[in-house]
Amino acid sequence: MVEIKKLQDWEKQHWQWMSEELKELGIAITLDNVSIIIEVMDSTERMKRHPERCTNWRCHKQLEEINCFFCACPHYDNSKEKGGCKINSKRGFFYKSLKDQTEVIWDCNTCTAYHGRISASNYLRKNFSRIKDLIVQASSKPLNITQPKDL
Repeated sequence: MVEIKKLQDWEKQHWQWMSEELKELGIAITLDNVSIIIEVMDSTERMKRHPERCTNWRCHKQLEEINCFFCACPHYDNSKEKGGCKINSKRGFFYKSLKDQTEVIWDCNTCTAYHGRISASNYLRKNFSRIKDLIVQASSKPLNITQPKDL
């Protein structure tokens, strides 16, 4: 089965990367910088800087505009072995793992929440303190892992 720790470690790694990339660009994680943060995390821009961090590039194939800031979706439930959606989105589904056909994993690649510039900006503004806490916590104990290709 999928290891919960692997999902949790990957999510923490994502927020650590967000912190590192913003520092590299000289952008402070402040409410005043939300528009800039979202702009620099546009997938086209981010792929130029760090293509090695996007092993699941074009994860949301139906979207023309993808913002990578919420690649680790705040609604993905990594506390469950199979994953899941904390808001019960109708756009997600369970699929059979490529590694083990008896295993199912939550897949939200058909979801469009928070992946466009406007929705990502709005969500970050509304939930800024919580998201900043995720970034700060992840950065306090750095990990060095790679994004799983197929959990």
